[in-house]
Amino acid sequence: MDNPHEGFGGKLRGVAGQGFSVIGHDYLDAVRKAGAIPLGIPVGDLDACQELVAAVDGIVLAGGEDIDPVRYGARIDMRCSALAPERDEYELKLLEAALAANTG
Repeated sequence: MDNPHEGFGGKLRGVAGQGFSVIGHDYLDAVRKAGAIPLGIPVGDLDACQELVAAVDGIVLAGGEDIDPVRYGARIDMRCSALAPERDEYELKLLEAALAANTG
């Protein structure tokens, strides 16, 4: 039996004008230890989310910045850490694509 392939979204990191998709080694190692093959899904390619998610057996949404409270009807307060609206949008697209693939 082939090992499952797990798609990873990543954090948005970068330097002046150049972005990066970053996935922590702890996440990759844990997926490998569980017998799956980790595959990165490029951050920011919203149009390709459905096709990319269809090519893997599951997705992993790693921890990181807080989800913008405005997305669930709350206000930003002092308990919020860094926000990453682009990452929120990207990970929600990944989640929607995964749910559609599972029910399609």
